Amino acid sequence: MTGVTDDPARVPDVQCPVLRDYFDRLDGRGSASVVELLAADFRFAALWGENDLARHSSGGPAELQAYFATRDGTGQRHHVLDAKASATREIAVGYTTRDGAPLASFMIMVELDDSGRIRRMLAARSVALSLLD
Repeated sequence: MTGVTDDPARVPDVQCPVLRDYFDRLDGRGSASVVELLAADFRFAALWGENDLARHSSGGPAELQAYFATRDGTGQRHHVLDAKASATREIAVGYTTRDGAPLASFMIMVELDDSGRIRRMLAARSVALSLLD
């Protein structure tokens, strides 16, 4: 995978424009604005791990909004460490912070439709393994 980082000292050689927009919306404008990025046939599956428990969520846009409603996004920011992009897929691995402190590690893959909207998303997140050590 090619390096992509929020560290201004490293110049990213691969851009993941859709995932960057997705994370910017989650971290800034809020999860409700993510719906604008979704294709008409959007489906997702996510595995959210915390404190030795894993919660699975899946479905369409309504289920994604229900999933977002269960997360505390206060002070949270996504940091992409590595990414790969093609015309139809973007894959990223990184970590989240809350108010600057490391919180969790994540992996996410999105498949895009012909107009660049997210039609499929597979994501996993865990606090059990740090990608920073």
